[in-house]
Amino acid sequence: MPGKDIFLSYASEDRDRIQPLVCALEGTGWTVFWDRTIPAGKTWRQVVGKELEGCRSLVVVWSSVSVEKDWVIEEAERGKARGILVPVRMDEVLPPLGFGSIQAADLVRWDGTPMASSFQAFVRDIGDLIGAPPSRTPPSERGSLTAVSPPVTEEGVEVPTRRPSDAASSFHRWRVYLSYAGVDDAEGWVERFRSQLSVRLDQLCGRMGEVEIWLGRQIDPARPHMEAIREALMKSDVFLALCSNGYLRSSHCQREFDTFRQRFGDVGLRVGDRSRLVRVRLHNIPIDQLPGASDRMASFDFFTTDGLDEIGTILNADSAEFQDRMWRLAKSVFELLRTLRDGTTITQRS
Repeated sequence: MPGKDIFLSYASEDRDRIQPLVCALEGTGWTVFWDRTIPAGKTWRQVVGKELEGCRSLVVVWSSVSVEKDWVIEEAERGKARGILVPVRMDEVLPPLGFGSIQAADLVRWDGTPMASSFQAFVRDIGDLIGAPPSRTPPSERGSLTAVSPPVTEEGVEVPTRRPSDAASSFHRWRVYLSYAGVDDAEGWVERFRSQLSVRLDQLCGRMGEVEIWLGRQIDPARPHMEAIREALMKSDVFLALCSNGYLRSSHCQREFDTFRQRFGDVGLRVGDRSRLVRVRLHNIPIDQLPGASDRMASFDFFTTDGLDEIGTILNADSAEFQDRMWRLAKSVFELLRTLRDGTTITQRS
């Protein structure tokens, strides 16, 4: 059995930071070895050693921690000896002695978005060594959501959708509208949320850019604000609300929510046993007080509470708990879009 396309060498302390990179690399279609869990009855040499010898490229992640780790340096030395080493920096650090002559890709300020120029340059570096990634293989061979988009209209219509086999040569970008209150974007939390959700959806789809996530407050600043917002809402397939105390008090967020809901109507919002309205709780808000509570749809919780804090605290985007809940959300959104893709009609209304 051939080895993985990429062997990822990193310090175990950086595992949570590495996950978005793994997701983005796997989203291109490349296979990545990075989980160092050794199955019962196996030795390090049998598992990690075998992958190390069989991989097509070895990506070493230089960080403030990894440059001090002997085993990371040893793995990098093996990659260098085989001529398959691709170093990348995630911190402003100098590489260990013996590796300074090999130019490292720079992901120090990467936001986790697969379409970022820094990540695309990194992909090209790996591609120069092992060939272009297989991210553009036919949708039937991957988890693609490709479909032909129904025309957007403000008139009430029923538009037949086409199944993937009818759209083999087309590329439809599904759109998720992310609605949030500005007060919740402290230190760029909302942007990090969007970036990590985008990475995970890319991985589930098997190609980059098939699902576009629009941030409501950052849409075409050159145009009249509400005009641009309304047009984006009329083109969006899913509405994802980051529900907080600030969100409930925001008339702007309420207008976004009402516009999307009125576009489809209560019937058109239903997609099998799911809804186009996806709610994420950032605070401990009673379910019956959330927007669209009559839908009786569950919410995804991105907050933590203790006995002294009834409102709750938004999860740290670097925490393992955040990563776990993000995967659950991404899988749910992916399944919703897949159900939309396979549906027979999409009902829209003004």
